[in-house]
Amino acid sequence: MVPRGAAASVCFKIGLAHLEQNQLSDALSCFDEAFLALAKEQSRGSDIKAQATICAQYKIAVTLLRNFLFVSKEENAAMKVIGIP
Repeated sequence: MVPRGAAASVCFKIGLAHLEQNQLSDALSCFDEAFLALAKEQSRGSDIKAQATICAQYKIAVTLLRNFLFVSKEENAAMKVIGIP
């Protein structure tokens, strides 16, 4: 579940919960939503630099995890094709 239109802190916390449950696509969507919320907060004059930095770092981490899992699955599939258990 991605909290559309929620505050950045709510989106971020829900993103972390998805990350803990290995729901990487949902986590990434929540962090994207957190960025949108941070942009709204910035337009109201809030200082969002620290929050945006942390959110960006988590987005990078989730993207790396997704890519690692993809490569791992592809490698396992290739090994089965060539007969390596």
